[in-house]
Amino acid sequence: MKKRFIFWIINSFIILCFIFPTTSVPAMPLQGAIISYLSPTSCPAGGCTGGQRFNMRTSFDLVTYQPGLQKNVQVCAYTPVDWNVNDFLFSSTGTLSGLTYGFDISDCGPAPTGYQNSAGISSTLTNSFFGDTLDFTFRLGRIATSNGSVYLRVYEFNGSNWIQSGQAFIFVPVTPLTQTVFVAQSAGECLQNSPCYINSGDDLPGGIGTGLKDAIDSLNPSAVIQIIGNYAIKSQTVAIDKSLTIKGLQQAAITSSGYVCTQPMLAISAGLTLEEITLNDGLCINPNRDLLQIDSTQPVNLLSSSLTNGKDAILIRQAASPITIQASTISNNIGFAINRLANSGIGEIRAAANNIYGNRNGIQVNCGGHGTVNHNFWGYEIGPDTASQNCTFQAGKQLGSPILSSIATTGLQVEKVTVRSLSQSYFENQVAVSHADSEPDFDLFIVNHGSSTSSIPFASTAAMTNLVPCSNFYDVFLADSAVNSSTLNLSIRYNLNNACTATIESNSYCGQSDPTLFPLWWFDPNQLITSGWDTTGQSPSGPAANGVSGQTTTCDLVNKKIAVQIDGSGRPGINADLNFTPFVVAIIGNPAAAVLTSFSASAGDARVVLSWQTSSELNTSGFYIQRRLQGTGSFASISPFIPRSGTNTSGAAYTFADTTVTNNNVYDYRLEIVGSDFLSIYSNTISANPAPATQTPTTTVSATITQTLTPSITSTTTITPTRTVTRTSTSTRTPSRTSYRAPTLVRTPFRSATPSRTPFPSRTTIFRSTTTTSITAVVFTPNPELTSTAANQSGSGDGGYPGPGETDQTDGESGGYPGPDSPQGSTTIDPLKTLQVTPSPNQRHSLTPEPGPGQNGDESTDKSNSDWVYYGLGGIIAICVLLLAGYFLWKQGILNLPS
Repeated sequence: MKKRFIFWIINSFIILCFIFPTTSVPAMPLQGAIISYLSPTSCPAGGCTGGQRFNMRTSFDLVTYQPGLQKNVQVCAYTPVDWNVNDFLFSSTGTLSGLTYGFDISDCGPAPTGYQNSAGISSTLTNSFFGDTLDFTFRLGRIATSNGSVYLRVYEFNGSNWIQSGQAFIFVPVTPLTQTVFVAQSAGECLQNSPCYINSGDDLPGGIGTGLKDAIDSLNPSAVIQIIGNYAIKSQTVAIDKSLTIKGLQQAAITSSGYVCTQPMLAISAGLTLEEITLNDGLCINPNRDLLQIDSTQPVNLLSSSLTNGKDAILIRQAASPITIQASTISNNIGFAINRLANSGIGEIRAAANNIYGNRNGIQVNCGGHGTVNHNFWGYEIGPDTASQNCTFQAGKQLGSPILSSIATTGLQVEKVTVRSLSQSYFENQVAVSHADSEPDFDLFIVNHGSSTSSIPFASTAAMTNLVPCSNFYDVFLADSAVNSSTLNLSIRYNLNNACTATIESNSYCGQSDPTLFPLWWFDPNQLITSGWDTTGQSPSGPAANGVSGQTTTCDLVNKKIAVQIDGSGRPGINADLNFTPFVVAIIGNPAAAVLTSFSASAGDARVVLSWQTSSELNTSGFYIQRRLQGTGSFASISPFIPRSGTNTSGAAYTFADTTVTNNNVYDYRLEIVGSDFLSIYSNTISANPAPATQTPTTTVSATITQTLTPSITSTTTITPTRTVTRTSTSTRTPSRTSYRAPTLVRTPFRSATPSRTPFPSRTTIFRSTTTTSITAVVFTPNPELTSTAANQSGSGDGGYPGPGETDQTDGESGGYPGPDSPQGSTTIDPLKTLQVTPSPNQRHSLTPEPGPGQNGDESTDKSNSDWVYYGLGGIIAICVLLLAGYFLWKQGILNLPS
């Protein structure tokens, strides 16, 4: 009997283990809800900031409500009080049910502590649905400064009571708003720049749905918005209704991603400075979009920017204040570069130092009777008389070649400077300006055209075919047309290349005392003061000069520059010419005509000395030595520039030592003869073979070498192989010992991990050495999920939830929602991912429905207790059935009990 009793106890225990496993599984899925980001898909690394707009989605289970003709589903949204959220809107149609929801918060429970009820929506579901999905949008208030969460509750009406059947929340990191913000296409492009706005999901009037519009609406006047990278707005016009600065960061662009191209891109109704940015209409082709539309009573500035590939680049509908456009390129638009409509106000257009060309055929700018367009480049041989209409300009006040584009930023190489008594340098110290101590300051434009053949201003009329530039071409003109009584000290460096430096410092130019030969040149394009290009030190040679003198010009050989003092007494004059005048440092160039009388090479030990003699050096700047290894390809210069020592009528002697050769190699040499136009001609080719000074060894040296080396080689050859073979056989045992010990070395890391993994089955792997009978055991405890499981249980929240903020004691809940200031929960939750709030079985109490408004807490049911009742009854019934089955089998003699 005792054995039979033990038998039945053991079997009953086994049956109970199958019925009640160690990890309990609910009898039916629990109700839950989730919230996920739609657009943007995440916040920037520094967090989202006040004014950022969000598109999100919530999905929730529905199992409690009773279908019918009365309201039976209520969804409520709560946000932190200090977010001051606005424009919180739910979509009006359930994605899964297809039924209509209406704005309603009447059956929403009280908000958790630190939160407020921001919105609610409800519906009458006439059929049974397992769940539904709703999209919603909202904007962070501009005063939001701390992290928080969007928190949703789902209530269902079961026919008699409202039950909270689900809840969800999603974490939103927040960074405070500042007066300088950034706008980028995505969170990843913001990088370290913060606060940073990004596009949300809509394309609504005024630009709602773009990060740019979020930034504009959030900022105070005079703030700065910096655009990062290639940023695209949408089909709707972005309304700029505050006085702001929008600036590109590292050649940024505002473009368009929409295919509806009927509206302007930016509509300006306040003061705006648009700086260092490219603006184009993206994919729009037919039609194109106007890039800037101006309806403003305040000043508008376009500086160092590029407006391209649009319809009208700038459309002025109303302007009561000046519109300044400078240092910008406006090209490749199918309409006007600037188009001012009739009766659009009296605000003056001030366009200077721009490249304006390649837009519509014919007229590029229409000023509408209110605008000045001096000092722009309109295209080669095109002036403002044919490129503009209803504009004010002065003949000759135009640029004769395009302005160079900036290297580091968008825009053009233009400097608007205030000239002071202290000299200031620009364009990498190539140009410097100042005035005398006792004179007033004044503003000046300096425009850089570059030094290529396409950079020569007024190339077709300036007769500059024989001038070779040793600096860039610069236009210099006064910013204010008022009479100036100061003196401008202008200096330009001449170190464009070594040949320039050597030639200008020779006795043909700055190496002599006649200032009329100092090669700083200027050109008058309109008044016939110069005849082509004249030096600033000479009396101008044009037919209208009337014997006027030049200006004081000096050479500074230490600092490699030529300077001129421009006042009202000579020409170029501070008032008479400075508004018309391009400048350049250049030399007179002609093809080289040096006559060589000799050219030879003398080879030595790792050395070749080149010598040459000339009888005349007409139009010659200097020389380079070129070399190649005989039998190889092209020549390469191996010497610095060697300035000429002769003259046009007399020659000179030259030597150069090449000490970079290797003995017993044959080298070819030639002279590169550089002309004053910096074009080169080449001499004949000569060869040299450097070698040690003594080429033939003596008999004594040869005998000594032979006698000394012979015994040494014999001795080494005899001894070394024998010893090497012996040692090698000994060292071959080392690998076997190494392989025997290798398994032991990995025992420590695996054993160190074992204590944290002991709840799981272990596996023992035996490593056997092929050279020994020793066996080393290494214990592995494979369970890759252990770490994440432990982490999920390490938070301060209940059962894997983020820990709650201050619990709302009046709400009847024990937690489950976050605090308003920061995520207080588990550190393993990624706040930028979709959060599933349906808990694990060990967390079932956190979703216990709370009573609806007006209900008593005693009427709520405890699903946890009811589940255990079902488990218990099921277990008892199963035990009884098994015991009866065992008794029946025993009575039939099929099952033998232990005796």
